[in-house]
Amino acid sequence: MSIPQRRPQTLAQKLIGRASGRSHVAPGEIVSSKVDLAMFHDSSGPRRLKPMLEELGAQIWDKDRIVLVMDHYVPEQDDDSRKIVRIARDWAAEQKLPHVYDSIGICHVVLPQKGH
Repeated sequence: MSIPQRRPQTLAQKLIGRASGRSHVAPGEIVSSKVDLAMFHDSSGPRRLKPMLEELGAQIWDKDRIVLVMDHYVPEQDDDSRKIVRIARDWAAEQKLPHVYDSIGICHVVLPQKGH
């Protein structure tokens, strides 16, 4: 009788597996996992997230685990970029988000620089 062997996992698989309480995950699987940090930026953030939360009747689960970085549309070059950044700034203030970084760098760099 042979023991089934599992294929090696990528770092992403290992992280998702750990967050979902499983020893192994495979591509294509749908898992529920514990989120330790959620980062979004001015482009993908409030203008898309806010309507989804409202539609679901949901709120941010833990404001301390949310990081908003404004880096894609700053400095504002036109009316569209001004509107996008204004939505992000207003929503961050409305939500009282403690980790908001406005115009200080690229989101993927700002997170580790700020200890997230």
